[in-house]
Amino acid sequence: MDKKEINLILKEGEDKPYIVFRQSEEYLKMTEAEKKVGENREETMGKTREKTGEKIIDFIKINPRISMQELASKMRLSEKGVEWQIKSLKKGGMLERIGQDKGGCWKVLEKQYG
Repeated sequence: MDKKEINLILKEGEDKPYIVFRQSEEYLKMTEAEKKVGENREETMGKTREKTGEKIIDFIKINPRISMQELASKMRLSEKGVEWQIKSLKKGGMLERIGQDKGGCWKVLEKQYG
């Protein structure tokens, strides 16, 4: 069991003491390591999103009339996941919708990941 030093402090004018935990050096090192793991996780998630976006672009280049349902099926993603990716690609200036939702098509713009 992890040992921690506990101090009871009574502030002047207060009736009840409050507890202060002092963390060990090992705990602080562990916390810093967990922070690095979290940063690495975010970096990995960003790379995964980028690769997913690239795959969507590839499918659209093959078939500019592909639907979000078809993309979701081919990529084994939820429709909401594809929708999020498409929104991100459009916002990033990499993809544009030409025409209406039904009957329209996608246009891949020159700007690419990089």
